[in-house]
Amino acid sequence: MQRSGPDGQPLDLSGAWSGNDGGIYYIKQIGTCIWWSGQSNFDGQYPGQEWIMAFRGVMNEDGVINGDFVDVKSTNPGSGTMTIEARIDQINGTGVVQLYRTASTGHAIGVSFWQRSAEPAPTQVPDVTTLPSAAPS
Repeated sequence: MQRSGPDGQPLDLSGAWSGNDGGIYYIKQIGTCIWWSGQSNFDGQYPGQEWIMAFRGVMNEDGVINGDFVDVKSTNPGSGTMTIEARIDQINGTGVVQLYRTASTGHAIGVSFWQRSAEPAPTQVPDVTTLPSAAPS
């Protein structure tokens, strides 16, 4: 049995989420399996410039997700496990799903709270300065 969301439908965490570490997390839920790619999203930098991390976990019927994470890009790389709880909080009289990290092991991780987010606009678009004149032979 899968946890129900505030609308009574099965909980689906797929989409963009913002973390309290300044990161943006793209979550994909397939059944009870949760995948995400998280990346730094700081003003004046392109997304992922500081760090990128990946996570895979499984959500139980109580909305608790247990899984593993790894830093894909970081100046201080590491890996570990996380336990995350999907909670339905009341905000302005409306049930809203939010995620809370309740435990972790291994490499220290800065994020402990996530909320749904709109797809962010790029903070910086790289300029193309030169184009190759011909393909190498």
